[in-house]
Amino acid sequence: MIYFECRLRDAAPQVDLVLAIYPRGAAILARHEFADAGCAPGWWASLQAFCRRWITSASLRATLDHVWLEYDVAVGAGVTGAGTRRATSRVPEPGMFISLVKLSPLRRGRPSAWFDQVLRAVEATTTAAVARLVRDALHTCIEPLPRSAAVAYIGLMMHRPTPTIRVCLANVPTDAVMSYVTGLTSTRHRHLDAAVRLSAFRYSLDGTPCVPMLHLDVNPVQGVLPRVGLERLFSRPCQRAGRISNDDRQLLSLLNRFGACTSDKRDALLEWPGRSVAVLPHELWWSLIDRRVNHLKFVLDGDATFDVKAYLLLSYLCHSAPGRVANRAALGN
Repeated sequence: MIYFECRLRDAAPQVDLVLAIYPRGAAILARHEFADAGCAPGWWASLQAFCRRWITSASLRATLDHVWLEYDVAVGAGVTGAGTRRATSRVPEPGMFISLVKLSPLRRGRPSAWFDQVLRAVEATTTAAVARLVRDALHTCIEPLPRSAAVAYIGLMMHRPTPTIRVCLANVPTDAVMSYVTGLTSTRHRHLDAAVRLSAFRYSLDGTPCVPMLHLDVNPVQGVLPRVGLERLFSRPCQRAGRISNDDRQLLSLLNRFGACTSDKRDALLEWPGRSVAVLPHELWWSLIDRRVNHLKFVLDGDATFDVKAYLLLSYLCHSAPGRVANRAALGN
């Protein structure tokens, strides 16, 4: 799976790239060299070492479901003002997000065991020093966390000027978000109430309205940073037929009216969804290709005007029509 991260407020053509890596992808990364492709040799060597541990360690496979690599494109890098490509000499070092979906149930019954497994996974991914940063960030964010919420991802953004840990919290009750965020960041966010209502629209857990995902950034110098993110999920079934739901269309129109999304980008989002079948250039078999607007993220930083980002998902699977399946079975394939 691939996400394209698009900023909606301005007309800049900048798009960041987010790649999902599962164990099969880790096996590919473990055996291929990328230094000649413009990748930072030191970072890629450490990524390959991690992938080798992941595919050979039973305990690590039981802990990690997948990771995301997020490539932040610097403003102006790779594109000209006219939107045409400009050569770049090196692939930027990505941030890494570790999925904890396999561990979420452990946090309630055995928090110490949950911490131990998370830290072992992080240390296998990077270093003991980074694992200590994660431990401190988790202790800070989990202690006041409502019981119904869970830690879904840990983001490792070691390429930033000050290394930063992002704690991604799932299913935070809406009535607890304001006090939780204000208490940790020591900042009053002017647009937080509006962002909570937009992100939690028609989303609940066991009947309790929740923010689907809340992001907090922590670094060893400043502690919990004032910048926070809240995700709003888009309806999925209708996107297979190539359309955005009425509720989500209205949200995009609302953001456009308030200057948080340009008209061109609103229209482009409405055209993105769909499902198709095609033979890709590198494949022998037909592929099922899905495109959807997965979610929006509202980014707040104190009294500053909040920004909105859209995450456009692109995925494909090997596709076999019933007749093709029967033919392959007859051939013993």
